[in-house]
Amino acid sequence: MIARLRIATCLGLVASLMAPPAASAQVLGVSVTGTPQTLSNPPFSLGYAFDVTNPFLVQYLGYFDAGSNGLNQSHQIGLYDPSGTLLSTVTVGPGSGDVLIGGFRMAAVTPFLLAVGAGYHVLGTSSTNVDQLLFRATKTDAYGIQYVSGAYCAGAALQNSCGVNSDGYFGANFAGVVTPEPASVVLLATGLVGILGVVRRRRSSALSA
Repeated sequence: MIARLRIATCLGLVASLMAPPAASAQVLGVSVTGTPQTLSNPPFSLGYAFDVTNPFLVQYLGYFDAGSNGLNQSHQIGLYDPSGTLLSTVTVGPGSGDVLIGGFRMAAVTPFLLAVGAGYHVLGTSSTNVDQLLFRATKTDAYGIQYVSGAYCAGAALQNSCGVNSDGYFGANFAGVVTPEPASVVLLATGLVGILGVVRRRRSSALSA
């Protein structure tokens, strides 16, 4: 009976790791806090460069909503891989129709996985400066995401990073879920195999007795 309970527990843990996470588990790639400010000289694209140290499933792209009450204009958001390939793009706003996650107005995208690597960029366009941005914000990286620097491009069209912005203006961001760590899954699977082996040996001993 105890062995069966252990097996059920292991199966439950494996299932919880592999199952799609609930909406409440969604996190920003980089969470930020600070004072919203108006940035001059639009149009431009703003975002940040980051590295990935553990696979991350992206489900949303979005733009900073200073008052958490809706954007004043639309913003196109794009996420680029280390080779400069655009992985996904979406347009958010204006208004408050899109979901708000951690102060960013987010639009859903077809989920895609960020593989481990260095040199990713997420950027969002601003045709005017009516939507304020965060400047020199306090940053907290999601597990597996490492903020590298701010990224800035002049011009109205969405494009990959043209320059580094060390001050860290935050416009664009992404959100999703951290994927299971391979080591955790392997550890649980190994434990399950061991328990199954013990159960089989006990059954064999009982039958031969």
